[in-house]
Amino acid sequence: MKNGVYALASLDNAPLDPSDLRSLSFGPRPQLFFEHGCAIDIRDGQNSAIHFAQMPDGPCALLGHLDEPHEVADRLGLDRNAGSATLAAMAHVRWGADMATKLLGEWLMMRWHIAARRMTLVMGECIRDHCYFTTDGARVALSPNLSRLTQLSWVSGEFDPEMMLRSMGTYNLREGMCGRTIIKDVFELRSGEEIIVDAHGVQRRLATPAAPPPKRRIAFTDAIIELRETMLGIMTQQLRRGGAAAFMLSGGLDSSLLSALGTLALPPEARMLCLTSAAPIDSSVADETKWASLVSAHLDVPMLPVRVNATRDIYRPTNRTFSAFETPLQSPRHYLYEALEDAAHDHGCDLLIDGLFGELTVSNVPAIEGANPRHRTLRRWAAAIRDAMGQRTQSDLDDQFLVRLSPDARPAHPLALVEPVAEGSDRVDDGTFGVLHGAAKAAGQPSNCSIPALRCVYPFRDRRLIRLMAGYPAAFASYGNQNRAPIRHMMRDLLPDAIVQRTSKLSFSPTHALLMRQHAGQAIARMTDDPVDAATRWLDTAWLRNALLHIEKGGPISNAFATQVQMTAAAVEFFRWWQSEALAAPR
Repeated sequence: MKNGVYALASLDNAPLDPSDLRSLSFGPRPQLFFEHGCAIDIRDGQNSAIHFAQMPDGPCALLGHLDEPHEVADRLGLDRNAGSATLAAMAHVRWGADMATKLLGEWLMMRWHIAARRMTLVMGECIRDHCYFTTDGARVALSPNLSRLTQLSWVSGEFDPEMMLRSMGTYNLREGMCGRTIIKDVFELRSGEEIIVDAHGVQRRLATPAAPPPKRRIAFTDAIIELRETMLGIMTQQLRRGGAAAFMLSGGLDSSLLSALGTLALPPEARMLCLTSAAPIDSSVADETKWASLVSAHLDVPMLPVRVNATRDIYRPTNRTFSAFETPLQSPRHYLYEALEDAAHDHGCDLLIDGLFGELTVSNVPAIEGANPRHRTLRRWAAAIRDAMGQRTQSDLDDQFLVRLSPDARPAHPLALVEPVAEGSDRVDDGTFGVLHGAAKAAGQPSNCSIPALRCVYPFRDRRLIRLMAGYPAAFASYGNQNRAPIRHMMRDLLPDAIVQRTSKLSFSPTHALLMRQHAGQAIARMTDDPVDAATRWLDTAWLRNALLHIEKGGPISNAFATQVQMTAAAVEFFRWWQSEALAAPR
Protein backbone atom coordinates (compact mmCIF):
# COMPACT_ATOMS: atom_id res chain seq x y z
CA MET A 1 0.00 0.00 0.00
CA LYS A 2 1.05 3.54 -0.69
CA ASN A 3 2.40 5.62 2.18
CA GLY A 4 0.04 8.29 3.42
CA VAL A 5 -3.02 9.16 5.49
CA TYR A 6 -6.26 7.24 4.88
CA ALA A 7 -9.52 8.49 6.39
CA LEU A 8 -13.27 8.27 6.05
CA ALA A 9 -15.63 10.43 8.08
CA SER A 10 -19.37 10.95 8.30
CA LEU A 11 -20.38 14.60 8.08
CA ASP A 12 -24.08 13.94 8.80
CA ASN A 13 -23.65 11.51 11.73
CA ALA A 14 -24.69 8.50 9.65
CA PRO A 15 -22.72 5.28 10.21
CA LEU A 16 -19.75 4.60 7.95
CA ASP A 17 -20.51 2.36 5.00
CA PRO A 18 -18.43 -0.87 5.15
CA SER A 19 -18.16 -0.86 1.34
CA ASP A 20 -16.54 2.59 1.51
CA LEU A 21 -14.02 1.30 4.03
CA ARG A 22 -13.20 -1.62 1.74
CA SER A 23 -12.82 0.68 -1.27
CA LEU A 24 -10.26 2.72 0.64
CA SER A 25 -8.39 -0.48 1.59
CA PHE A 26 -9.08 -0.23 5.29
CA GLY A 27 -8.79 -3.47 7.20
CA PRO A 28 -11.69 -4.91 9.20
CA ARG A 29 -10.94 -2.32 11.86
CA PRO A 30 -8.65 0.68 11.24
CA GLN A 31 -5.78 0.53 13.70
CA LEU A 32 -5.21 4.21 14.44
CA PHE A 33 -8.74 5.52 15.11
CA PHE A 34 -12.23 4.12 14.53
CA GLU A 35 -15.03 5.82 16.43
CA HIS A 36 -17.33 8.86 16.42
CA GLY A 37 -18.07 8.38 12.72
CA CYS A 38 -14.45 8.53 11.63
CA ALA A 39 -11.85 5.97 10.54
CA ILE A 40 -8.15 6.93 10.33
CA ASP A 41 -5.08 4.94 9.35
CA ILE A 42 -1.53 5.94 8.44
CA ARG A 43 0.89 3.81 6.47
CA ASP A 44 4.57 4.69 6.24
CA GLY A 45 7.90 2.96 5.98
CA GLN A 46 9.23 5.13 8.83
CA ASN A 47 7.40 4.41 12.06
CA SER A 48 8.95 7.56 13.53
CA ALA A 49 6.97 9.61 10.99
CA ILE A 50 3.57 8.50 12.35
CA HIS A 51 2.16 10.69 15.14
CA PHE A 52 -1.25 10.65 16.81
CA ALA A 53 -2.88 12.53 19.67
CA GLN A 54 -6.32 12.61 21.24
CA MET A 55 -7.20 16.28 21.65
CA PRO A 56 -10.23 17.50 23.65
CA ASP A 57 -12.29 18.04 20.48
CA GLY A 58 -11.12 14.96 18.60
CA PRO A 59 -8.15 13.09 17.16
CA CYS A 60 -5.15 14.66 15.42
CA ALA A 61 -2.90 12.65 13.11
CA LEU A 62 0.41 13.91 11.75
CA LEU A 63 2.46 12.16 9.09
CA GLY A 64 6.03 13.37 8.67
CA HIS A 65 8.54 15.23 10.81
CA LEU A 66 8.71 18.64 12.46
CA ASP A 67 12.22 19.98 11.98
CA GLU A 68 12.21 22.28 15.02
CA PRO A 69 9.75 20.80 17.56
CA HIS A 70 11.39 22.37 20.62
CA GLU A 71 11.21 25.85 19.11
CA VAL A 72 7.54 25.28 18.24
CA ALA A 73 6.81 24.10 21.77
CA ASP A 74 8.48 27.20 23.19
CA ARG A 75 6.45 29.52 20.95
CA LEU A 76 3.25 27.76 21.96
CA GLY A 77 4.16 27.68 25.67
CA LEU A 78 4.05 23.89 25.75
CA ASP A 79 6.32 21.30 27.29
CA ARG A 80 9.24 20.41 25.03
CA ASN A 81 8.33 16.75 25.42
CA ALA A 82 4.94 17.30 23.78
CA GLY A 83 4.38 14.99 20.81
CA SER A 84 4.43 16.23 17.24
CA ALA A 85 0.69 15.65 16.73
CA THR A 86 -0.10 17.68 19.86
CA LEU A 87 2.19 20.47 18.71
CA ALA A 88 0.53 20.50 15.30
CA ALA A 89 -2.98 20.59 16.77
CA MET A 90 -2.13 23.49 19.07
CA ALA A 91 -0.27 25.29 16.27
CA HIS A 92 -3.42 25.12 14.17
CA VAL A 93 -5.44 26.60 17.02
CA ARG A 94 -2.91 29.45 17.24
CA TRP A 95 -2.10 30.11 13.57
CA GLY A 96 -4.65 28.32 11.40
CA ALA A 97 -3.42 27.83 7.83
CA ASP A 98 -0.30 29.85 8.61
CA MET A 99 0.99 26.96 10.69
CA ALA A 100 2.36 25.67 7.36
CA THR A 101 5.02 28.37 7.40
CA LYS A 102 5.54 28.29 11.17
CA LEU A 103 6.23 24.54 11.49
CA LEU A 104 9.26 23.74 9.37
CA GLY A 105 9.48 20.25 7.92
CA GLU A 106 7.67 17.91 5.57
CA TRP A 107 4.38 16.88 7.12
CA LEU A 108 0.63 16.48 6.72
CA MET A 109 -1.83 17.10 9.56
CA MET A 110 -5.38 15.75 9.74
CA ARG A 111 -7.87 16.66 12.49
CA TRP A 112 -11.38 15.33 13.09
CA HIS A 113 -13.55 17.62 15.17
CA ILE A 114 -16.11 15.24 16.64
CA ALA A 115 -18.88 17.59 17.80
CA ALA A 116 -18.64 19.84 14.75
CA ARG A 117 -18.41 16.89 12.33
CA ARG A 118 -15.58 18.71 10.58
CA MET A 119 -12.32 17.54 9.04
CA THR A 120 -9.29 19.83 8.81
CA LEU A 121 -6.23 19.14 6.67
CA VAL A 122 -3.02 21.14 6.51
CA MET A 123 0.01 20.42 4.35
CA GLY A 124 3.44 21.75 5.32
CA GLU A 125 5.44 23.94 2.96
CA CYS A 126 7.01 20.89 1.28
CA ILE A 127 4.91 17.92 0.24
CA ARG A 128 6.00 14.62 1.72
CA ASP A 129 3.13 12.39 0.52
CA HIS A 130 0.20 12.83 -1.84
CA CYS A 131 -3.11 13.65 -0.18
CA TYR A 132 -6.32 13.39 -2.23
CA PHE A 133 -9.82 13.92 -0.90
CA THR A 134 -13.43 13.91 -2.03
CA THR A 135 -16.77 14.73 -0.42
CA ASP A 136 -20.45 14.57 -1.32
CA GLY A 137 -21.61 16.67 1.63
CA ALA A 138 -22.57 13.65 3.71
CA ARG A 139 -19.08 12.14 4.02
CA VAL A 140 -15.47 12.86 3.21
CA ALA A 141 -12.79 10.42 2.15
CA LEU A 142 -9.03 10.87 2.20
CA SER A 143 -6.32 8.76 0.55
CA PRO A 144 -2.83 9.03 -0.96
CA ASN A 145 -4.19 6.83 -3.79
CA LEU A 146 -6.14 8.81 -6.37
CA SER A 147 -7.43 5.62 -7.99
CA ARG A 148 -8.75 4.32 -4.65
CA LEU A 149 -11.11 7.26 -4.33
CA THR A 150 -12.63 6.45 -7.73
CA GLN A 151 -13.72 3.08 -6.28
CA LEU A 152 -16.21 4.81 -3.97
CA SER A 153 -19.77 4.31 -5.22
CA TRP A 154 -20.52 8.01 -4.83
CA VAL A 155 -17.58 9.17 -6.98
CA SER A 156 -18.09 9.15 -10.75
CA GLY A 157 -14.48 8.29 -11.57
CA GLU A 158 -14.73 10.31 -14.80
CA PHE A 159 -11.80 12.27 -16.16
CA ASP A 160 -12.00 16.06 -15.93
CA PRO A 161 -11.13 17.17 -19.50
CA GLU A 162 -9.39 20.45 -18.64
CA MET A 163 -7.47 18.93 -15.75
CA MET A 164 -6.35 16.03 -17.93
CA LEU A 165 -4.94 18.50 -20.45
CA ARG A 166 -3.22 20.48 -17.73
CA SER A 167 -1.73 17.34 -16.21
CA MET A 168 0.17 16.77 -19.46
CA GLY A 169 1.40 20.35 -19.72
CA THR A 170 4.29 22.47 -18.55
CA TYR A 171 4.76 23.26 -14.88
CA ASN A 172 2.89 26.57 -15.02
CA LEU A 173 0.02 24.84 -16.79
CA ARG A 174 -0.12 22.12 -14.13
CA GLU A 175 -0.08 24.76 -11.40
CA GLY A 176 -3.33 26.04 -12.92
CA MET A 177 -5.04 22.90 -11.64
CA CYS A 178 -5.16 24.70 -8.26
CA GLY A 179 -5.76 21.57 -6.25
CA ARG A 180 -8.09 19.83 -8.71
CA THR A 181 -7.12 16.46 -10.20
CA ILE A 182 -7.67 14.54 -13.42
CA ILE A 183 -10.77 13.01 -11.75
CA LYS A 184 -13.94 15.05 -11.40
CA ASP A 185 -14.81 15.93 -7.79
CA VAL A 186 -11.52 14.59 -6.41
CA PHE A 187 -9.07 17.18 -5.11
CA GLU A 188 -5.46 17.35 -3.94
CA LEU A 189 -4.03 19.14 -0.94
CA ARG A 190 -1.28 21.53 -2.07
CA SER A 191 1.87 22.57 -0.24
CA GLY A 192 1.15 25.21 2.38
CA GLU A 193 -2.62 24.72 2.14
CA GLU A 194 -5.44 24.30 4.66
CA ILE A 195 -8.65 22.43 3.80
CA ILE A 196 -11.74 22.46 6.01
CA VAL A 197 -14.58 20.07 5.08
CA ASP A 198 -17.99 19.84 6.72
CA ALA A 199 -21.61 19.39 5.67
CA HIS A 200 -21.70 22.98 4.40
CA GLY A 201 -18.90 22.51 1.88
CA VAL A 202 -15.15 22.89 1.43
CA GLN A 203 -13.00 25.86 2.45
CA ARG A 204 -9.51 26.18 1.02
CA ARG A 205 -6.85 28.62 2.13
CA LEU A 206 -3.17 28.96 1.34
CA ALA A 207 -0.84 30.02 4.11
CA THR A 208 0.41 33.58 4.07
CA PRO A 209 3.86 33.51 2.41
CA ALA A 210 6.73 33.86 4.82
CA ALA A 211 8.11 37.38 5.13
CA PRO A 212 11.09 38.13 2.85
CA PRO A 213 14.34 37.23 4.60
CA PRO A 214 16.18 40.32 5.86
CA LYS A 215 19.01 41.64 3.73
CA ARG A 216 22.27 40.52 5.28
CA ARG A 217 25.55 42.41 5.54
CA ILE A 218 28.01 39.54 5.87
CA ALA A 219 31.41 38.60 4.53
CA PHE A 220 31.44 35.85 1.92
CA THR A 221 33.69 33.64 4.06
CA ASP A 222 31.33 33.98 7.02
CA ALA A 223 28.39 33.15 4.77
CA ILE A 224 30.12 29.95 3.65
CA ILE A 225 30.56 28.92 7.30
CA GLU A 226 26.86 29.55 7.94
CA LEU A 227 25.82 27.64 4.84
CA ARG A 228 27.97 24.66 5.67
CA GLU A 229 26.78 24.54 9.27
CA THR A 230 23.16 24.77 8.11
CA MET A 231 23.60 22.02 5.52
CA LEU A 232 25.39 19.82 8.04
CA GLY A 233 22.52 20.29 10.49
CA ILE A 234 20.00 19.39 7.80
CA MET A 235 21.92 16.26 6.85
CA THR A 236 22.37 15.20 10.48
CA GLN A 237 18.66 15.54 11.13
CA GLN A 238 17.65 13.60 8.00
CA LEU A 239 20.12 10.76 8.50
CA ARG A 240 18.96 10.24 12.09
CA ARG A 241 15.52 9.38 10.70
CA GLY A 242 16.80 6.30 8.89
CA GLY A 243 19.07 3.36 9.49
CA ALA A 244 21.01 3.34 6.24
CA ALA A 245 21.25 5.91 3.46
CA ALA A 246 22.05 5.56 -0.23
CA PHE A 247 23.47 8.74 -1.80
CA MET A 248 22.92 9.32 -5.51
CA LEU A 249 26.43 10.35 -6.60
CA SER A 250 27.51 11.58 -10.02
CA GLY A 251 30.71 13.33 -9.01
CA GLY A 252 29.07 16.65 -9.82
CA LEU A 253 29.00 19.52 -7.35
CA ASP A 254 25.61 18.97 -5.73
CA SER A 255 25.80 15.21 -5.17
CA SER A 256 29.45 15.37 -4.10
CA LEU A 257 28.76 17.98 -1.42
CA LEU A 258 25.88 15.95 -0.01
CA SER A 259 28.02 12.81 0.09
CA ALA A 260 30.83 14.65 1.84
CA LEU A 261 28.47 16.15 4.41
CA GLY A 262 26.86 12.74 4.82
CA THR A 263 30.11 11.27 6.10
CA LEU A 264 30.26 14.03 8.73
CA ALA A 265 26.60 13.78 9.70
CA LEU A 266 26.14 10.01 9.72
CA PRO A 267 25.17 8.68 13.18
CA PRO A 268 27.60 6.07 14.58
CA GLU A 269 25.08 3.26 14.29
CA ALA A 270 24.07 4.12 10.69
CA ARG A 271 25.76 3.37 7.39
CA MET A 272 25.87 4.87 3.89
CA LEU A 273 26.80 3.94 0.35
CA CYS A 274 26.89 5.80 -2.94
CA LEU A 275 24.96 4.84 -6.08
CA THR A 276 26.19 5.96 -9.49
CA SER A 277 24.39 5.65 -12.81
CA ALA A 278 26.73 3.66 -15.05
CA ALA A 279 26.96 2.52 -18.66
CA PRO A 280 27.06 -1.22 -19.44
CA ILE A 281 30.36 -2.99 -18.78
CA ASP A 282 32.71 -2.91 -21.79
CA SER A 283 30.58 -0.17 -23.33
CA SER A 284 32.09 2.80 -25.16
CA VAL A 285 29.38 5.05 -23.70
CA ALA A 286 30.81 7.68 -21.34
CA ASP A 287 29.45 7.80 -17.80
CA GLU A 288 30.16 9.44 -14.43
CA THR A 289 31.80 6.49 -12.67
CA LYS A 290 35.31 7.97 -12.90
CA TRP A 291 34.24 11.15 -11.14
CA ALA A 292 32.05 9.38 -8.62
CA SER A 293 34.86 6.93 -7.79
CA LEU A 294 37.15 9.87 -7.07
CA VAL A 295 34.65 11.16 -4.50
CA SER A 296 33.82 7.82 -2.90
CA ALA A 297 37.50 6.82 -2.60
CA HIS A 298 38.36 10.16 -0.98
CA LEU A 299 35.49 9.76 1.50
CA ASP A 300 36.15 6.05 2.02
CA VAL A 301 32.53 5.20 1.25
CA PRO A 302 31.55 2.20 -0.90
CA MET A 303 30.25 3.06 -4.36
CA LEU A 304 27.92 0.85 -6.38
CA PRO A 305 27.63 1.37 -10.16
CA VAL A 306 23.96 1.01 -11.12
CA ARG A 307 23.47 -0.31 -14.65
CA VAL A 308 19.98 -0.29 -16.08
CA ASN A 309 18.80 -3.70 -17.19
CA ALA A 310 18.11 -3.68 -20.93
CA THR A 311 14.65 -5.11 -20.26
CA ARG A 312 13.48 -1.94 -18.47
CA ASP A 313 11.27 -0.30 -21.08
CA ILE A 314 12.05 3.38 -21.54
CA TYR A 315 8.61 4.04 -23.08
CA ARG A 316 6.58 2.03 -20.56
CA PRO A 317 6.83 2.93 -16.88
CA THR A 318 6.07 -0.04 -14.67
CA ASN A 319 2.84 -0.52 -12.74
CA ARG A 320 4.90 0.20 -9.65
CA THR A 321 5.84 3.66 -10.90
CA PHE A 322 2.33 4.47 -12.12
CA SER A 323 0.88 3.37 -8.77
CA ALA A 324 3.31 5.64 -6.90
CA PHE A 325 2.60 8.80 -8.91
CA GLU A 326 -0.75 8.26 -10.75
CA THR A 327 -0.16 10.83 -13.47
CA PRO A 328 0.24 10.71 -17.26
CA LEU A 329 3.56 12.57 -16.97
CA GLN A 330 6.48 10.59 -15.63
CA SER A 331 10.15 11.42 -15.34
CA PRO A 332 12.00 10.67 -18.61
CA ARG A 333 14.40 8.70 -16.42
CA HIS A 334 11.74 6.65 -14.62
CA TYR A 335 13.56 3.42 -15.51
CA LEU A 336 16.80 4.70 -13.95
CA TYR A 337 15.09 5.92 -10.79
CA GLU A 338 13.56 2.46 -10.37
CA ALA A 339 16.99 0.86 -10.79
CA LEU A 340 18.47 3.23 -8.20
CA GLU A 341 15.61 2.57 -5.78
CA ASP A 342 16.01 -1.18 -6.26
CA ALA A 343 19.74 -0.95 -5.57
CA ALA A 344 19.16 1.12 -2.42
CA HIS A 345 16.48 -1.24 -1.14
CA ASP A 346 18.45 -4.37 -1.97
CA HIS A 347 21.33 -3.03 0.14
CA GLY A 348 19.09 -2.43 3.14
CA CYS A 349 18.75 1.34 2.81
CA ASP A 350 15.63 3.22 3.86
CA LEU A 351 16.77 6.68 2.71
CA LEU A 352 17.71 7.76 -0.82
CA ILE A 353 19.55 11.11 -0.83
CA ASP A 354 18.95 13.10 -4.03
CA GLY A 355 20.90 16.24 -5.01
CA LEU A 356 18.03 17.84 -6.91
CA PHE A 357 17.33 21.56 -6.43
CA GLY A 358 20.89 22.66 -5.61
CA GLU A 359 20.47 25.39 -8.24
CA LEU A 360 17.97 27.09 -5.93
CA THR A 361 20.76 28.11 -3.56
CA VAL A 362 24.43 27.18 -3.30
CA SER A 363 25.00 25.94 -6.87
CA ASN A 364 22.91 28.55 -8.63
CA VAL A 365 24.10 29.89 -11.97
CA PRO A 366 23.13 33.59 -11.95
CA ALA A 367 22.78 33.76 -15.72
CA ILE A 368 19.76 31.42 -15.74
CA GLU A 369 17.33 33.11 -18.12
CA GLY A 370 13.95 33.77 -16.63
CA ALA A 371 15.01 33.89 -12.99
CA ASN A 372 13.96 37.53 -12.82
CA PRO A 373 10.16 37.89 -12.54
CA ARG A 374 10.36 40.94 -14.81
CA HIS A 375 11.59 38.74 -17.66
CA ARG A 376 8.71 36.34 -17.09
CA THR A 377 6.21 39.20 -16.96
CA LEU A 378 7.47 40.66 -20.25
CA ARG A 379 7.18 37.29 -21.93
CA ARG A 380 3.66 36.89 -20.56
CA TRP A 381 2.69 40.33 -21.85
CA ALA A 382 4.08 39.52 -25.27
CA ALA A 383 2.04 36.32 -25.36
CA ALA A 384 -1.09 38.19 -24.25
CA ILE A 385 -0.61 40.78 -27.02
CA ARG A 386 -0.24 38.03 -29.65
CA ASP A 387 -3.35 36.38 -28.23
CA ALA A 388 -5.37 39.62 -28.39
CA MET A 389 -4.28 40.22 -31.98
CA GLY A 390 -5.18 36.70 -32.99
CA GLN A 391 -1.57 35.88 -33.71
CA ARG A 392 -1.28 32.82 -31.52
CA THR A 393 0.00 29.97 -33.66
CA GLN A 394 -0.52 26.25 -33.25
CA SER A 395 3.11 26.13 -32.16
CA ASP A 396 2.28 28.50 -29.29
CA LEU A 397 -0.45 26.10 -28.18
CA ASP A 398 1.72 23.00 -28.55
CA ASP A 399 4.52 24.58 -26.52
CA GLN A 400 2.29 24.44 -23.46
CA PHE A 401 2.35 20.64 -23.49
CA LEU A 402 5.04 18.03 -22.92
CA VAL A 403 3.13 15.44 -24.98
CA ARG A 404 1.78 15.48 -28.53
CA LEU A 405 -1.97 15.94 -28.19
CA SER A 406 -4.46 14.51 -30.66
CA PRO A 407 -6.00 17.13 -33.01
CA ASP A 408 -9.38 16.74 -31.25
CA ALA A 409 -7.88 17.21 -27.79
CA ARG A 410 -5.94 20.38 -28.55
CA PRO A 411 -7.55 23.43 -26.93
CA ALA A 412 -8.72 26.12 -29.33
CA HIS A 413 -7.05 28.76 -27.17
CA PRO A 414 -4.14 28.65 -24.72
CA LEU A 415 -5.16 27.57 -21.24
CA ALA A 416 -4.61 30.13 -18.51
CA LEU A 417 -1.20 29.86 -16.92
CA VAL A 418 -0.45 30.32 -13.24
CA GLU A 419 2.84 31.89 -12.21
CA PRO A 420 3.68 30.94 -8.62
CA VAL A 421 4.89 33.88 -6.58
CA ALA A 422 8.17 33.17 -4.85
CA GLU A 423 8.80 34.36 -1.33
CA GLY A 424 10.70 37.60 -1.40
CA SER A 425 10.25 38.02 -5.15
CA ASP A 426 9.64 41.72 -4.54
CA ARG A 427 13.27 41.91 -3.37
CA VAL A 428 14.85 40.71 -6.63
CA ASP A 429 16.18 44.17 -7.48
CA ASP A 430 17.52 45.09 -4.03
CA GLY A 431 20.74 43.15 -4.45
CA THR A 432 19.77 40.07 -2.43
CA PHE A 433 19.75 36.53 -3.78
CA GLY A 434 16.07 36.13 -2.94
CA VAL A 435 13.91 33.02 -3.18
CA LEU A 436 13.84 31.79 -6.75
CA HIS A 437 10.63 30.76 -8.47
CA GLY A 438 11.85 27.17 -8.65
CA ALA A 439 11.40 26.89 -4.89
CA ALA A 440 7.64 26.53 -5.35
CA LYS A 441 8.12 23.71 -7.84
CA ALA A 442 10.58 21.98 -5.51
CA ALA A 443 8.12 22.26 -2.60
CA GLY A 444 5.45 20.47 -4.61
CA GLN A 445 7.60 17.39 -5.30
CA PRO A 446 6.48 14.51 -3.04
CA SER A 447 9.33 12.57 -1.47
CA ASN A 448 7.73 9.14 -1.82
CA CYS A 449 9.46 6.43 -3.84
CA SER A 450 7.94 3.59 -5.84
CA ILE A 451 9.11 1.31 -2.98
CA PRO A 452 7.08 2.21 0.16
CA ALA A 453 9.92 1.19 2.50
CA LEU A 454 12.22 3.76 0.88
CA ARG A 455 12.04 7.55 1.38
CA CYS A 456 13.66 10.11 -0.91
CA VAL A 457 15.38 13.08 0.75
CA TYR A 458 15.95 16.42 -1.00
CA PRO A 459 18.26 18.41 1.32
CA PHE A 460 18.60 21.33 -1.09
CA ARG A 461 14.90 22.19 -0.91
CA ASP A 462 14.95 22.58 2.88
CA ARG A 463 13.31 25.90 3.68
CA ARG A 464 16.00 26.76 6.25
CA LEU A 465 18.67 26.67 3.55
CA ILE A 466 16.53 28.53 1.01
CA ARG A 467 15.69 31.32 3.43
CA LEU A 468 19.26 31.63 4.66
CA MET A 469 20.60 31.98 1.12
CA ALA A 470 17.82 34.40 0.20
CA GLY A 471 19.18 37.13 2.47
CA TYR A 472 22.73 37.03 1.11
CA PRO A 473 23.96 39.40 -1.60
CA ALA A 474 23.11 38.04 -5.06
CA ALA A 475 26.73 38.63 -6.07
CA PHE A 476 27.79 35.74 -3.81
CA ALA A 477 26.58 33.30 -6.49
CA SER A 478 29.53 34.30 -8.67
CA TYR A 479 31.93 35.55 -5.98
CA GLY A 480 35.43 36.09 -7.32
CA ASN A 481 34.12 35.65 -10.86
CA GLN A 482 33.75 31.95 -10.13
CA ASN A 483 30.78 30.00 -11.40
CA ARG A 484 28.72 28.49 -8.53
CA ALA A 485 31.07 30.00 -6.00
CA PRO A 486 29.21 29.11 -2.76
CA ILE A 487 29.16 25.37 -3.27
CA ARG A 488 32.78 25.29 -4.46
CA HIS A 489 33.93 27.10 -1.33
CA MET A 490 31.78 24.83 0.86
CA MET A 491 33.52 21.78 -0.66
CA ARG A 492 37.07 23.01 -0.03
CA ASP A 493 39.01 20.78 2.38
CA LEU A 494 36.24 18.17 2.05
CA LEU A 495 36.90 16.89 -1.47
CA PRO A 496 39.70 16.75 -4.08
CA ASP A 497 40.36 19.90 -6.09
CA ALA A 498 39.43 18.05 -9.29
CA ILE A 499 35.86 17.76 -7.95
CA VAL A 500 35.73 21.24 -6.41
CA GLN A 501 36.77 22.86 -9.69
CA ARG A 502 34.84 20.53 -11.99
CA THR A 503 32.93 22.18 -14.86
CA SER A 504 32.12 19.19 -17.08
CA LYS A 505 28.86 17.27 -16.94
CA LEU A 506 27.79 13.94 -18.42
CA SER A 507 24.35 12.46 -18.90
CA PHE A 508 22.50 11.29 -15.80
CA SER A 509 21.38 8.31 -17.88
CA PRO A 510 24.25 7.40 -20.20
CA THR A 511 22.25 4.79 -22.14
CA HIS A 512 19.15 6.95 -22.69
CA ALA A 513 19.57 7.36 -26.48
CA LEU A 514 20.49 3.70 -26.86
CA LEU A 515 17.38 2.57 -24.97
CA MET A 516 15.15 4.87 -27.02
CA ARG A 517 16.22 3.09 -30.21
CA GLN A 518 16.26 -0.35 -28.63
CA HIS A 519 12.71 -0.19 -27.27
CA ALA A 520 11.00 1.75 -30.07
CA GLY A 521 9.89 -1.44 -31.85
CA GLN A 522 8.24 -2.80 -28.71
CA ALA A 523 6.30 0.45 -28.24
CA ILE A 524 5.11 0.32 -31.85
CA ALA A 525 4.01 -3.30 -31.43
CA ARG A 526 1.97 -2.46 -28.32
CA MET A 527 0.21 0.36 -30.12
CA THR A 528 -0.61 -1.95 -33.04
CA ASP A 529 -1.55 -5.11 -31.15
CA ASP A 530 -3.20 -3.57 -28.09
CA PRO A 531 -4.43 -0.02 -28.81
CA VAL A 532 -5.90 2.02 -25.97
CA ASP A 533 -9.03 3.94 -26.92
CA ALA A 534 -8.67 6.48 -24.12
CA ALA A 535 -5.13 7.26 -25.24
CA THR A 536 -6.28 7.86 -28.81
CA ARG A 537 -8.77 10.43 -27.55
CA TRP A 538 -6.09 12.52 -25.86
CA LEU A 539 -2.88 11.76 -27.73
CA ASP A 540 -1.73 11.86 -31.34
CA THR A 541 -0.91 8.17 -31.61
CA ALA A 542 -0.37 8.38 -35.37
CA TRP A 543 2.36 10.98 -34.85
CA LEU A 544 3.82 8.85 -32.06
CA ARG A 545 3.99 5.76 -34.27
CA ASN A 546 5.81 7.69 -37.00
CA ALA A 547 8.16 9.24 -34.45
CA LEU A 548 9.01 5.82 -33.03
CA LEU A 549 9.65 4.45 -36.53
CA HIS A 550 12.01 7.38 -37.13
CA ILE A 551 13.89 6.60 -33.94
CA GLU A 552 14.00 2.86 -34.62
CA LYS A 553 15.51 3.45 -38.06
CA GLY A 554 18.31 5.55 -36.58
CA GLY A 555 17.01 9.02 -37.39
CA PRO A 556 18.43 12.03 -35.56
CA ILE A 557 16.99 12.71 -32.10
CA SER A 558 17.07 16.17 -30.52
CA ASN A 559 16.52 16.55 -26.77
CA ALA A 560 13.14 18.24 -27.29
CA PHE A 561 11.99 15.57 -29.74
CA ALA A 562 13.16 12.75 -27.47
CA THR A 563 11.30 14.21 -24.50
CA GLN A 564 8.06 14.68 -26.42
CA VAL A 565 8.16 11.16 -27.86
CA GLN A 566 8.95 9.56 -24.54
CA MET A 567 6.36 11.60 -22.63
CA THR A 568 3.66 10.83 -25.20
CA ALA A 569 4.48 7.11 -25.17
CA ALA A 570 4.45 7.04 -21.37
CA ALA A 571 1.08 8.83 -21.34
CA VAL A 572 -0.33 6.15 -23.65
CA GLU A 573 0.82 3.55 -21.13
CA PHE A 574 -0.75 5.55 -18.31
CA PHE A 575 -4.18 5.16 -19.89
CA ARG A 576 -3.52 1.46 -20.38
CA TRP A 577 -2.50 1.13 -16.72
CA TRP A 578 -5.50 3.16 -15.53
CA GLN A 579 -7.92 0.90 -17.40
CA SER A 580 -6.35 -2.43 -16.48
CA GLU A 581 -4.82 -1.87 -13.03
CA ALA A 582 -6.03 1.27 -11.30
CA LEU A 583 -9.68 0.52 -11.97
CA ALA A 584 -9.43 -3.26 -11.66
CA ALA A 585 -11.17 -3.39 -8.27
CA PRO A 586 -14.98 -3.74 -8.49
CA ARG A 587 -16.96 -0.54 -7.95
